[in-house]
Amino acid sequence: MAVFCSGLYAADAPGPVTFNTYTYDVHGGTVFDIENELHDKSPLVVHGRHMHGKTHWEIHYHYHWKMDGDQCVLDEFDATLNVDTFLPQWVRPQHPNPMLAHDWDRYIAALRMHERGHAEVGEDAREVLVTRAKAMGPAPTCDVIKKQVIDLVAEVVDAHRKVDAMYDDKTDHGRTQGAHFP
Repeated sequence: MAVFCSGLYAADAPGPVTFNTYTYDVHGGTVFDIENELHDKSPLVVHGRHMHGKTHWEIHYHYHWKMDGDQCVLDEFDATLNVDTFLPQWVRPQHPNPMLAHDWDRYIAALRMHERGHAEVGEDAREVLVTRAKAMGPAPTCDVIKKQVIDLVAEVVDAHRKVDAMYDDKTDHGRTQGAHFP
């Protein structure tokens, strides 16, 4: 059974974007052993496929409106982004084969780079959302403003989820970026 480490690997100070990295351990002293561990211990299964790494981002938003004469205006909009990345962590034997260590280091750097690409999609979604929300004009009622905000959030998040999927398709989930072991 796979277990995520309970501690944070990295976290930025509270702000518009928070990054968290969680790991699961893999063991082994050979390519074969590590490949089996990556498959067997990865808790990340997407559409029946075991993934070695995964990044999930989520936007939280807060807004406020007010009446301005006979119109309702959005007078406050804030959005924060939470990015959770899950990666394997090789528990190295006491004296690992140098070539195996080199292969792992290359692989995990490429996997981190790939997962960072997903985080960048989330960062872009947050920026687009904030920019577009702040540019919203007045509406005849505050119920209209509320619906416009909800629709805007859904539109921006859905569009960026599609970008995430296209990124995985284009990179074969990071394989073309070197995120394969060995």
